[in-house]
Amino acid sequence: MKRLIDLHLFKYLNSNGNLTNELLKLNSPVNRMRLEDLDEQLNIINRRFNYSLKNKVMSEVLSGNIIPLFNEETINLPTYVPGVLYNDNGKVVVLVNLTNFGKYDKEKNFIINERVLFALFQTATIMRELFLKENKVLMNTTIVKTSAIAYAKIVGRVLDKKYAINLNRMRSDQVYYVLAKFFLIHILGRTEGENVNNMAYAACYNGTSKTTILSTDEIFDEDAYSSFDLFITNLAKLDGIGKLTQRELLNEFISMYDTPNILAIEFLPYFYSMLFTSMIGAPVSSSIYKVDALVSKESVVIYNELGRLLR
Repeated sequence: MKRLIDLHLFKYLNSNGNLTNELLKLNSPVNRMRLEDLDEQLNIINRRFNYSLKNKVMSEVLSGNIIPLFNEETINLPTYVPGVLYNDNGKVVVLVNLTNFGKYDKEKNFIINERVLFALFQTATIMRELFLKENKVLMNTTIVKTSAIAYAKIVGRVLDKKYAINLNRMRSDQVYYVLAKFFLIHILGRTEGENVNNMAYAACYNGTSKTTILSTDEIFDEDAYSSFDLFITNLAKLDGIGKLTQRELLNEFISMYDTPNILAIEFLPYFYSMLFTSMIGAPVSSSIYKVDALVSKESVVIYNELGRLLR
């Protein structure tokens, strides 16, 4: 699984170095919130929320593995970086930036939507667990296969809107196949082979024969799945989407799913954040209902499996 700082998209968005500078300032003591400032919201989460990851999330927060941050003067990170892994004197923690999502009122009470807070802490929990227990999660066939299908649906819908790929059933299946394969190889780190091909083929929904779909691999270069930009270059080889560029895909993705979700294209914890934030109806972005309508079935399956594994 890729790390945030190694992402091609992060480097692309960080071309002037501003993101790196902001990340370096993030762990300043003046940014750390007192957990007591979130007592009201945490009490509501404890009493009213009934999600399978709730107990795990609350345990991580109370044990100090998740550290909430807020500072309107010193923190200037975009909404698509809600949290980052950090080595805190040998302890792996996640710093969660609440600056974009809450505020202090005149009485010094911190105001934030409880679902948003839970969604951000849940993202941080999954980020930390994927770092510490990556093999345990990514060896789960149900999670891997269902995640690849969800990814193909999410990105495939963007390409369908731009290029109407669904008008050609075979072309649509080809696109969904290579999207799922990119997810499996580039994002999850799976080795290309029959097993990956079979799971990627499961993302096809128009009944195109497996032989026809697998022949798509002959069009792609050997290193097509090694990076985001190379994948886009190879994806543009398919009939009907020959004008696709990286910038165009990113712009269309943001237009459909909003800025907070942009790094979900390449970073697994943020992809799950996109799915599960939408699943619980947390208004982190404007696209929560759109995402949930598209992949609600897959989100529930993945979430329940993660809840079982990460207790």
